[in-house]
This record gives sequence, structure tokens and C-alpha cells, in this order.
Amino acid sequence: MTVDKKNSTKNIKITRDVLAQRIFKNANIKGVSLKDSKNMLESILEHIKTSVFGKGKILRIKNYGRLTPKIKPSGRPVRNPSKGDEYFMEETATVTLTKQQGRSNKENRFTENQFILDFTSTNNKLSKYEVSLAKITAQELFNAIRETKEIGVRCEIREFAVFSSAMSNPRRARNPKTGEPVFVPSKPKAIFTISREFRKDLLKKLKEI
Repeated sequence: MTVDKKNSTKNIKITRDVLAQRIFKNANIKGVSLKDSKNMLESILEHIKTSVFGKGKILRIKNYGRLTPKIKPSGRPVRNPSKGDEYFMEETATVTLTKQQGRSNKENRFTENQFILDFTSTNNKLSKYEVSLAKITAQELFNAIRETKEIGVRCEIREFAVFSSAMSNPRRARNPKTGEPVFVPSKPKAIFTISREFRKDLLKKLKEI
């Protein structure tokens, strides 16, 4: 039986356990166990939640986008998709995904390398091998996030966020220089959604800034 590679769709789910296995496999550091890899992953995720997003800072992930925390004010009218009833949203927090275009205050954002440096300097009691493990852990996490730009790859980290993608609808647009109409074909679009648990914690932290 032949497989049509062009039309085949991946079905890959990356979880905490999958990430920990990848970290453990690629670390290749003497004395590092799978448990160490899992613990370091939790520390990295907690640092993103509290020391980056929790302080209102942007995380820029190369070849993926900018993750920006913000508070959504209350009073926005929305409609229940199942019942059709209209109601007003309560104040909440979220993290939005945007393209990497545009400028932001350098003091208000982290690149991947800056994040790793901030993590290791904040946790200044890490041993030499733990610093190496931290760098590998962060890189494996960012690589997994980039993987989700491909249709069929989903990274689901409970109590943090879900990274996935979907095909956008084809549309008509205009050339910004000539004003001529152009056809924009369907293409993969990255999707990022934070968990309910993290949303509640993030709102508290952002209101304290």
C-alpha cells in the first residue's frame, strides 16, 4: 500500500511526559535522571508563568511569534455558542499570540536566550550540570512549540497552555502598494490558548503590577 505523503496529516500530541523524555534523551549529562528532566521542565514552565507573563513581559519565540500577557476588561458582550444567549464577560487575563513584526520595549520582553539567562541568574544556586539541563529543557520546549505550526501537531501542557494549528480560510485581499485585489490561499495558522487555571492566576499577578 502506498501512502500519499502530500495529503497525509500528522497526529502527534506532545505532553509533559513526552517533553521530559525528549529532554532526558538529548541531555546526555552524566547523573541526570528522567525525574531530574521532569523537575527542570516544571521549573522552566513556572518561570514562564510567574517571571515572564506574571510580570507583564512578552516572550518572543523564534519562528513562532510573540506571546503577550494582558487583562481583558469586563463588560464585553459575547454570545453563548450552544444556546445563543448574550451575556457580558467578566474581567479576565489572557496571553495573545501575534507575529514577530513590530517593536517592543527591550525591558519588557524576553528572547529565548534572554529567558534562559534570566532563569539561570534568578536560580543562582544551580549546579553546573543543572544549568546545562536548564538550557536543554528550555530549548526542547521552544522546539516543541515551533513543531505545532505544522497541522496535526499539538502540544498540550496541563495547567499552562495548548499549542496547535489550523488551516485558515482562503480570502481576498488587496496589494498594499498597488491596491489591486489578490487571492490569499489557505495556510496553517498557529493557535495558542492558556488554561483556565493559569488564566485565574495570571489575572491576580497582572493586577498586582
